[in-house]
Amino acid sequence: MRQYLDTDLMYNQSGEVFWIDEKGQSIRLIYSHLKQEQDNKASRKLS
Repeated sequence: MRQYLDTDLMYNQSGEVFWIDEKGQSIRLIYSHLKQEQDNKASRKLS
């Protein structure tokens, strides 16, 4: 996993993003509805 600069966010090679809390535990973050719609539109354009 890699860390976004100066944040508590980490990401892996699959593109999953995690927030690291004060205890060092990782919590997986989920795409927002807006981001999913943008991804769907982009993939439709490629088809």
